Amino acid sequence: MSPDAVDPSIGQELFNSPEEAALAGWRSTPRARAQVISVEPGRSADHVYVTIRTDGHPGFHDRDISEFLRASNGMWWETGSYGA
Repeated sequence: MSPDAVDPSIGQELFNSPEEAALAGWRSTPRARAQVISVEPGRSADHVYVTIRTDGHPGFHDRDISEFLRASNGMWWETGSYGA
């Protein structure tokens, strides 16, 4: 990243791993029983997609795919989530 660039992760909740970040999105909904089922590479080594499986309770998608980037400090943050 250029020294003049603003780190887009500033102000975002950061996590040690993309898996931890993906599960954090479900921490307020334990009845969904979210589980990481895959981590797929993205456009670079600092970009991944994590697929979460939920138990399919009414109101939940069966799967959630989230996109994560590695911040300049090595931590991970979510850039988007897409129910599947």
